Amino acid sequence: MLRASSNRGPSLSPLKCPNVVKFIIVALILFTISCIVDDELIDCGNGALGEFETSDIEPRLLSVKRIRRKSSKRRRKKYSTRIHKKPPNRIHKQSFRRKHRHDDEDKKINDEHFQITKPVMYTFFEPVGEGACCGMGKQEHHDLLAVWKKSWEDKGWETGILTKKDAQKHPKFEEYDEKLVQLLGGLRNDDYNRRCFWRWLAMVQVGGGWMSDYDTFPLELDAKLGERLADEEPTFKSYCYIAPCLVHASASEWDRVIHLMMDSLPNEPKEDEFISDMNVFGRLGHSGIVEDLWTVKTLTIPRYEYTIEDDGSLLVDCNAYANKLAVHLCHHSIHMAVAENVFPLTLAVDNDTKEALRRRAEAATVLMGDYNEQCTVSVG
Repeated sequence: MLRASSNRGPSLSPLKCPNVVKFIIVALILFTISCIVDDELIDCGNGALGEFETSDIEPRLLSVKRIRRKSSKRRRKKYSTRIHKKPPNRIHKQSFRRKHRHDDEDKKINDEHFQITKPVMYTFFEPVGEGACCGMGKQEHHDLLAVWKKSWEDKGWETGILTKKDAQKHPKFEEYDEKLVQLLGGLRNDDYNRRCFWRWLAMVQVGGGWMSDYDTFPLELDAKLGERLADEEPTFKSYCYIAPCLVHASASEWDRVIHLMMDSLPNEPKEDEFISDMNVFGRLGHSGIVEDLWTVKTLTIPRYEYTIEDDGSLLVDCNAYANKLAVHLCHHSIHMAVAENVFPLTLAVDNDTKEALRRRAEAATVLMGDYNEQCTVSVG
């Protein structure tokens, strides 16, 4: 007996229809993506995918593409706002981001470059023995250096403190220092005066420029004026009378003058002869050929310029400091100020120059404060 054939057609079971399974999986993936695009949770309902027709899925795909483009634009806009520049072409995008990634670091580099381009005022300090010298203890020398540093930096300068290590880099250091030892050995302040010669060699090694004693403080010599004066002429220029308390020169000029000074020294020591770089420098300056050696412009003043008011208070003599680059508060100026009762500190014992020398840093701080308050004109 023949069995009746079934005409129900092929089975529509999803397991036996791979194309249907693929379609359902793709639709589920696309539908899920459309629900979470742009971090917006869409209420997709609890219905089965079978409740949606193909015509319902295709508009959602278009919607997903539009949302993606919108989101991409928003990201580009955010990136553009962060770097304040128009977004680059796709081909240059990676290099553009790499170039502008470290804006803060670039600013830091620019700031450092600005600091480097500021003029530098150098001084030289190398402690003698345990640091006590010239009427001052170790700490008192460091205090004076700190006042010197602050005073010049307040005028817009960078500052540099040179030492024996800088001088030793000069090829003539050993030869010159051996000669100085022979000439100065046993003389008063021989170690101190050797160091005064070393500073010339140190200035050669740092490339020349400005140097001042660390008891010399700026009046009208700010950084801008310093740059203008440095550009006027390339020769060695001293702005102090005899003492090299404020000097500008190129490295070759510093080198030329220290050679002249050392060549002018005797080969053998002379009894009771006092040798210092100041004396040698001054002697060459008075030799009658100073114009051929260097330019001397006395634009510093070595005095505490105060006037005594009726009530006994001190008032800065601004006229005395007018048109002066700096004030040199040397040992002699301390003695003169004490003798004339214009030393700006109250001493425990009247006319005690030893105490006054120990308190040079305090006195310099007071004078510079009084000068800036009474004599300078603020702009703005």
